[in-house]
Amino acid sequence: MSKTLKKVILGVVIAAAVIGAVWGILTVLRTARRKPVNVYPVESFMTTNEWGNSSQSSGTVTTDKLQKIYLSESQTVTQVYVTEGQTVRKGDKLLSYDTTLTSLELERARIDLERQQNNVTYLKAVYDALDIRKDNEYWEKEKEKLQVQLEAAETAAREAAGLDGARPLPSVGNIATQDGTLANPFFIAEADFTPEYLSQLRTSLPGQDIYVVTYRHSDTDGDSCVQGAVLHKDSDAITFFTPDYVIPTAADAAPDADTEVARLRHEIAKIQLKLDYYDLPENHDELLKRKVALQQQIDQAQVELKIAQIDFQKKNSEVADASVYSEMDGVVKAVRDPKEAYQNGEAVVEVSGGGGYYVSGVISELELGNVQIGDTVQISSWMTGVSCEGTIVSVEDYPASQSGWSNGNQNVSYYPFKAFVSEDANLQPNDYVDISYRSVSNKNAWYLESMFIRVDNGKSYVYVRGDNGLLEKRDVVTGADLWGSYTEIRGGLTREDYIAFPYGQDVTDGAKTQEATPDQLYNY
Repeated sequence: MSKTLKKVILGVVIAAAVIGAVWGILTVLRTARRKPVNVYPVESFMTTNEWGNSSQSSGTVTTDKLQKIYLSESQTVTQVYVTEGQTVRKGDKLLSYDTTLTSLELERARIDLERQQNNVTYLKAVYDALDIRKDNEYWEKEKEKLQVQLEAAETAAREAAGLDGARPLPSVGNIATQDGTLANPFFIAEADFTPEYLSQLRTSLPGQDIYVVTYRHSDTDGDSCVQGAVLHKDSDAITFFTPDYVIPTAADAAPDADTEVARLRHEIAKIQLKLDYYDLPENHDELLKRKVALQQQIDQAQVELKIAQIDFQKKNSEVADASVYSEMDGVVKAVRDPKEAYQNGEAVVEVSGGGGYYVSGVISELELGNVQIGDTVQISSWMTGVSCEGTIVSVEDYPASQSGWSNGNQNVSYYPFKAFVSEDANLQPNDYVDISYRSVSNKNAWYLESMFIRVDNGKSYVYVRGDNGLLEKRDVVTGADLWGSYTEIRGGLTREDYIAFPYGQDVTDGAKTQEATPDQLYNY
């Protein structure tokens, strides 16, 4: 071997040794700078639930050989055609009511539904924006481009609607020019849009269509809404329109132009979200906390959206026909005074063919062996708050295609079940309800707060202080969900262990640990 080759090999070996030494020193320094990870006693974040596992699902109400007719606030009964104890046939008319006020309530329900839909969309967009890390200047330029396009689209929409470009769009600011025409409608606060006000308008301006724009604004939460209504001449009919641009109701006023305006506004709003959340901290734990809080807001908003959907569907069905007919052959069990029935939350007319209610829900596969046909469930209405009991009458043999409304462990399958409720209960068909059911076995099980458990490829794990005092990743066997906040621990962890919050750059195998109190976690 030549001397030159030997020198090269020797140089390579020395360089490798130096690099290895430097890498080792850096690793030691990094480890030394790493903060000890706080660990907390498992007993501070667990519950035994000695009364058994109470789980919750949600579902819908259907009727079986039972019909109950409830009134809404906007309905006025004009005539009842049956008496208590009377036998009726399917299709017999039971009662009729005036739908004038219901038409107004329908539009308000539609506006509220749209507001709830927009709220859910907004919160989801905020949630998605948490992961955006593009340059702030980039988004500012994109926003400016869209605003230029928006101004052009608004001008086009104005011209398509047949309006003078210099004329102001509907706003409370041009209230002095109001004359009830399409171009200058009357403006009034939504709360003042009453039957008395409508009657006064029709009396003062007979023989013409009257245009009214209602508005609502809250300085507290910034919520606002504008809605247009047309009081048609020579009739009691009322139709509604969206007055972003005053578009003639009888003309095709460029829907494409109006749609483009809405699209651009939506795109600008999404960019503004990115700008608003651009200054989010890089700290992973803080981002996680914000995501958890937003997810809770999204869950609540989705519940409110479902309630708004129910309300809109009910109002829509009320307007469809001013008469209500018997849905079955049966006996009229009750006929009540309409005003008293509404005040007491009771049905005006009840028809029974010997049936009751069915409530549908889902059960986790982990509880199939513990929940039996004949078990009692507790039911609570979303709309009215009415509570009652039901009895499980069937459990499907195959899981549902999705978990439905259950708030349990989303890593397991859920099986549909039905509960029967007596016709004496004050439920309403198509209502959404919460269903609570209790597992009668495994009362000695214990549950850990779900925030300590992570899931990777279907396997659950936690970070625990090991026997050597260092942090270790440990697989755990989980079971049923409890109240949507706790998860049953069936193996891999004991109540005597010390556990770490499983997020953060310092949370790794082999990290040093230090004992901490629950207050230190919540005040982090």
